[in-house]
Amino acid sequence: MSDLWSTRRRAMAALAGNLRAEAACLEGVFDALDACVGHLLSVRPTSGHERTLALFGATLAVKGRNFALGIYGLTLDGLAEEAGALVRPFIETLETLAWLNQDPSRTELMLSDDRPRAERLAKAVGHEFKDLRDYLNAQASHLSTSGASVGHLMRGDRLVLVQPYHKRMLRVTMQMIHLFVFRLAVEAAKCASVAGCAPSEDLANMIDACRRRFVSVFGETPVSRG
Repeated sequence: MSDLWSTRRRAMAALAGNLRAEAACLEGVFDALDACVGHLLSVRPTSGHERTLALFGATLAVKGRNFALGIYGLTLDGLAEEAGALVRPFIETLETLAWLNQDPSRTELMLSDDRPRAERLAKAVGHEFKDLRDYLNAQASHLSTSGASVGHLMRGDRLVLVQPYHKRMLRVTMQMIHLFVFRLAVEAAKCASVAGCAPSEDLANMIDACRRRFVSVFGETPVSRG
């Protein structure tokens, strides 16, 4: 009988061992995002557009959280390449929230049948992820049999059934997930400000602590436009 979770057990052992700092860092940024969602749900906007924005913003943040957690879980199973299929919808979620933050009245458009296509939203917020989206389209968002897409399934000339644990791949993907979730938390906090209720000092400090911890653990600064 196949042991479906052998790779995950090794990964979980690493999160409790030599990747403990990275795991704590990532858990912290998820906590910050959760706090932003809670804040969005607690705001009492003064206009209909702002009220709708706060509720829709919270919904987008939770959807993005689910995508990010799915990427994390697949990576624990050694399926970082396959997890790429979830990166594109995560990016679309992040870009949609950024687009709504530019103009709260756009929320009504998002809830209609005339909502703009993902490409238009991406262009409106700066097309920051264009190169990544192009790569995902070619290698991850759809079935591909290119070397970049299926090469990890081979060991020499042998097809490997179970994808093994790789510390470097797990750490790199954890770093990427942190960057994504951090950006989503920043946009969620901005959404609260646009909806008329700026984040509390405690929440702002929580997000900033995530930034500083990321620098300490991963050695670079998470980029933020918020």
